[in-house]
Amino acid sequence: METRPSSMAGLSVFDDTPLQAAARYRVLAATFIRDPSPRKLFLGNREYCKDDKRPALLPVVQKVQQRIVNDVTLNHEYLPTLGLTEFNKAVTALLLGNGSIAIVEKRAESIQVPGGNSALFIGAHFLRQWYSITCPQQTRVYISIPYWANHASAFFEVGFEIYGYRYWNSEKLCLALPWLLEDLEKAPEFSIVLLHIVAHQPTATDPTPSEWMQIAEVMKRKRLFPFFYSAAQGLATGDVQRDAWPMKELVA
Repeated sequence: METRPSSMAGLSVFDDTPLQAAARYRVLAATFIRDPSPRKLFLGNREYCKDDKRPALLPVVQKVQQRIVNDVTLNHEYLPTLGLTEFNKAVTALLLGNGSIAIVEKRAESIQVPGGNSALFIGAHFLRQWYSITCPQQTRVYISIPYWANHASAFFEVGFEIYGYRYWNSEKLCLALPWLLEDLEKAPEFSIVLLHIVAHQPTATDPTPSEWMQIAEVMKRKRLFPFFYSAAQGLATGDVQRDAWPMKELVA
């Protein structure tokens, strides 16, 4: 934890509130900016950067931005509490597929939130409040090792016990599937497992379809609850539908 400068003492009733340490990649990014070397290269960003070190803006994003600016029918009225209904329906279909049995049977719903962190925290809070009613025993949440710090904090801050499942073999530089399956086998029934459907953060390594089926078999048999995290659908392979395959297959 960070400490406040002495000059700040006594300024607020929140003086004794500990500051959360900055995420490691943020520290690396700040170090990169301060480095005067003209030959520096930063490999820690999650964004694609151009030669000028600025994040690249995808052509489709530029196109949509222009459409928004030029659309005189748009306004700044407040959205419904759960977000724009049309947007939610489109996102659900994009992730699950228009013909998904979950959509047909009206088992799929979406809400609109400002970014991935918000989705994690709201999802964690929802599970803490409602999943605990179905499974009253102390529920564990399993996240991959390695992981992004905010993935763990989203669940930890609402009161879940956090455990890890081994994901990366640092010696062979590949998915540690045998270890992953072993750890899931040891997880208590009804545990929640955070899974990245594509472009795993931070390894960028994903299971193959056959490996996904092995993971699904253990999840189903052990009655584990999958919490899917999708931050890069369409950016891993360039195919939106292909990237969503694990989600579609396991939901079906």
